[in-house]
Formats: sequence, structure tokens, C-alpha cells
Amino acid sequence: RAWSPSTMRILVTGGAGFIGSNLCRLALAEGVVPVVVDDASGGVDFLPEGVERHRVAVADLPQRRDLLAGVDAVVHLAAKPSVDFANREPLAALDANVGDTLRALLAAADAGVPRFVCASSNAAAGNVAGPVHERVLPQPASVYGATKTAAEAFCSAVSLSHGLDAVSLRFSNCYGPHSDHKQSAVHLFVRKALAREPVVVFGDGDQTRDFIYVEDIARCILAAAAAPCGPVLQVGTGVETTVRELVAAIEKATGERLAVESAPPRMGDVRASVSDVRLAEEQLGWRPRVAFEEGIARTVAYYRERLGA
Repeated sequence: RAWSPSTMRILVTGGAGFIGSNLCRLALAEGVVPVVVDDASGGVDFLPEGVERHRVAVADLPQRRDLLAGVDAVVHLAAKPSVDFANREPLAALDANVGDTLRALLAAADAGVPRFVCASSNAAAGNVAGPVHERVLPQPASVYGATKTAAEAFCSAVSLSHGLDAVSLRFSNCYGPHSDHKQSAVHLFVRKALAREPVVVFGDGDQTRDFIYVEDIARCILAAAAAPCGPVLQVGTGVETTVRELVAAIEKATGERLAVESAPPRMGDVRASVSDVRLAEEQLGWRPRVAFEEGIARTVAYYRERLGA
């Protein structure tokens, strides 16, 4: 079914963050009303003016039933989205990525919210030969991936036990504006290029990722918030890009030569990752629009303005 912008109201946990702030901008442009729940630990600078926001931790959401009144869908983005953090602080990652997901699920179910969209990751699948699809048996290769697999399982459990229509969206490697706090390859490499500083490539540089622009992620989230789908959907571009190719694209967009330093692969890094997005296309009528080169150019332009480079 098509969603109605004039009546749709979504509660976005972690809404002040990278994906959340981009989602809020798109939602407002489409006539959707976003309500942000965020502990503001990463600041709120990226939120557009006029967005209703509440400085509330996800752990406290079950006690704030008032925030869920009249909400058509909960979009759960709050997380510790870092392989490195999960390796260093596995129990903290478990509580943030699994415990808070369950708390948000139960709060939504208890308040009678009809839809729940959970941000998952290709890391839930682990090392997979060929494109990752929804029927792949998850074999997470990292603590972070394991937390996402567990979060997907709780989405399924609460959906079946409480009648909440829940979907887990497995994002591939997302990049774009408002990513200042992220240490993922695209954002780090662009900042380093503009500062004329060297970058570190873990492994031989031939490992692949599926890079998707954040605006395409936001469009998919809105579509999933409005229409029954899932229970799991792969969200990417279906295009593999090596880290070497990423470096070359950033050099072209910035006009700067990147000095690359090599380091051993990190614990939990997968060798190859690309999504099969046909099911998302079939169920949501969604497909990515922003080509890799265009997305990198937009990201570079964003950082040039932010950094004055």
C-alpha cells in the first residue's frame, strides 16, 4: 500500500545521527512528520529546524509511552555501529545494539504502533560467497555482526509474539553528508584527502564493499515504514567496489593524491560484501538512484564546505 505523507508520523531513535538526520530531512520534504528520540551524545547539529526532538535514551523509551502516541512506525537507528567499538567493548555493544533494540520493540508493541523498521547490516551475514540475499544463513564474522544478527532475531520474535509488523533492513556501506563522526572508509578517506594526510588501508585493498549513498537509504526506510515487507531486506546497490577503486574515486573527486599506508586486516573484517537487492525492489518498488561517482562527489562537496578545504 502507498503511504500518505499528510498523515504519516514516524518516531526515529538515533534521529540526530548520520542516517537519522538525513532521514528527517527527506521525511520533511515528503510531508512525513518525524519525531526524534536521541540522547544527543553525538550532538544535534545536523537536525533540520522544526523537527520535534526529545533528549531521551532508548533504554527509557518504555517509560515514555507518550512519545509513541499517534506514531505510525518506529524507525530504530540508535546503535553503536562500529566493528572496532564492538571488538573493544563487546558487552556495551551487546546492550546498545541488542538490548536497546528489544526495549524499543517492546515499547512499540505495548503502545500499539503498527510498524517497526530496524537498522541492520550486511555484517549480520558475515563472509558470504557472492551477493548477500535474504535466504543466506547468517554467519557473522565480528561481534558487531553478531549483535545485528541477534537484533534481527528479536525483531522476528516480537513480531510473531506481539503482532508488531517488523522489518530489518540490512544496510550495506552507507556514506554521505552528516557523517562527521564516522570512521568508515569513505568519510575518513575524504577528510584525509582534503587535509592532505595519509590513509591506512587494512589488507591488500582488493577487498570489496557495496557503497550506498545515504539519500537512497533514507528513501528505502520511508518506503519500509509505510508498507508491509520483510522480515529482512538487503539494502545496497548490488555493485561491488574495491578499496583501491574507492581511493581512486576520492582522488578524482578531490583532485588530491592520497598517500596510502598498508596495515594487516582487522579482526572481524570481511573479504567481500555486496547485496542482492531484488527483494527490496519487488516489495517496496525501491531502487538506488545515486551512482557511486556522483555520491562521492556530493560527499566531497559536503566536506569541503564543512572543513573550508
